[in-house]
Formats: sequence, structure tokens, C-alpha cells
Amino acid sequence: MAAAAAEMTLPDVQGAEEKTMRRSASMPTKKQLQSQAIRQRVRSSVDKYPGIKNATVHVSSKIDAFRDKDRQETKEYWANLRKFKDEVQSVFKLPPDTCASKEQVDKEIMEKVVKGQQALRDTDTAYQGWLKAMEERQQERIS
Repeated sequence: MAAAAAEMTLPDVQGAEEKTMRRSASMPTKKQLQSQAIRQRVRSSVDKYPGIKNATVHVSSKIDAFRDKDRQETKEYWANLRKFKDEVQSVFKLPPDTCASKEQVDKEIMEKVVKGQQALRDTDTAYQGWLKAMEERQQERIS
């Protein structure tokens, strides 16, 4: 009898063979009904939600707002920079020039040249003395 209850027979339709259908196929189960009810509740809740309906419009409006803010900040920056440059005076001043004439400049240059050449001569003399000392040591080793 359980097998007979599980299957339902369909009436004969214009000479067609008698067909049987399972109860699970003909009637939705309790689980299916629950999931369908949940889907309906979710859809009705989402329709009432005042959130974002169109993501592209939302993103483009955010981008436009950011661009406007960035342009405003850029304008403020350049305005403040121009104002700063116009108002502020330079504090740095060059020291007075010690060489007022061409003769003084030439004299100072010649003094530096003489000092440099003297330093080179002293270094050369010391180097030549060192070379002679090394040559003498080499001769002592050989002999």
C-alpha cells in the first residue's frame, strides 16, 4: 500500500498509456516550500532597502566628488603659495665683497698661486728625499 501511495496514476488521455508520477515530483516538499518562502522574504526586504540601486552611478558620483575636492584643494594650494611668495621677503643677504677692484682680485689670486706652488715644492722635495732613502736601502740590501 505504501508503494501505491507513493505513486499516483494519471487518467488515460485519448488512448495514451497510463502514466505514473512520483509524489515527490508532483508536490513540492516542505523544504522546498520553506526555501521559496525565504527567497520571497529576502526579495521583498531587498526591494525596501534604500541602499545602492546602480553601482556604476554610485561609483561615478564618488569619483566626481573626489575630483571636485581635489581640484578645490589644488586651487587653495596654489593660491596660498602665490600669497606666500608675494608676502615673504628674502632673509639671506650676501656678505660684502672683499675684492672691490680688479687689482685686488689679481693680487689675491697670485697669493693663492704662490702658496699652492710652495706646497707643491715642499711635497716634491719630501718625495725626492724619500726616493733617495729607498734607493740607499735597496743598495744596502744588494751589497
